[in-house]
Amino acid sequence: MLRRGSCVRFFLRSDRARRDSLVSHVRIARGVVVDSALWALWQLRSLLPLTVPRQWRTGDDTVVLIPGLATNWRFMWQLGDVLAHAGFRVEVLPQLGRMTADVSDLATEVTRTLRASGRERPVVLVTHSKGGLVAKRVLLRDPECELVAGAITLSAPFQGAVAAKLVRGEFRSLRNVVMLRPGTPSTLELAGRSEANSRIVTISPLIDEIVGKRGPLPGARNIAVSVIGHNRLLALSRVQQLVVREARRLMQPDRSADANAPGSSGH
Repeated sequence: MLRRGSCVRFFLRSDRARRDSLVSHVRIARGVVVDSALWALWQLRSLLPLTVPRQWRTGDDTVVLIPGLATNWRFMWQLGDVLAHAGFRVEVLPQLGRMTADVSDLATEVTRTLRASGRERPVVLVTHSKGGLVAKRVLLRDPECELVAGAITLSAPFQGAVAAKLVRGEFRSLRNVVMLRPGTPSTLELAGRSEANSRIVTISPLIDEIVGKRGPLPGARNIAVSVIGHNRLLALSRVQQLVVREARRLMQPDRSADANAPGSSGH
């Protein structure tokens, strides 16, 4: 329900201002509905017994997909397919399940798996949502870039996720969601660790109903995309090509300082 003051201010505006405000709210609501529909569709797909395509196993440079909370690797199928067609070897980690474990525990599993693989070249982590927090933990544990060259994070809640405030419960999986709220000790501790940020590329939507308002990640390469929705980034062709470009850049050990300079840009 609108408060009386807000109602008065709304009707005191000019007709054009009221119309523009209404159009903006409708646009945001429509974007969130579309985003939710994509989430539901991809969740249904993630229940299918799909195996990793043979094409994903070819390529010289390796990217590893890390999904977000309550999703598995199949949720990122479309992006994985694009990366494979671009010439990357795409690997997944089924042992992460639906990403309900603690961020630190998930990072331990990722680090252990990468170390056991015995690769000669480091990989690039391509992540969505909570997967970005896991990737940052992995980078912090690999300061010499022996395992991971860098990470590309889509819709990552580096300062916490406002939607986590809606979660209550004593089950361990629910407590792990609660710890994703802004201002929790684990969120503040990870946000305060900046030594790995220069190896991170953040790609964020204009409006994110899950993460909420957030600033750029200090020291990282921050890219804002003009789209509404936490999940829609995964479906946009321009974002998929952006991920391909940034993965290639991170794979180059002799990339120029200008290309690697942190900052913010829009798409």
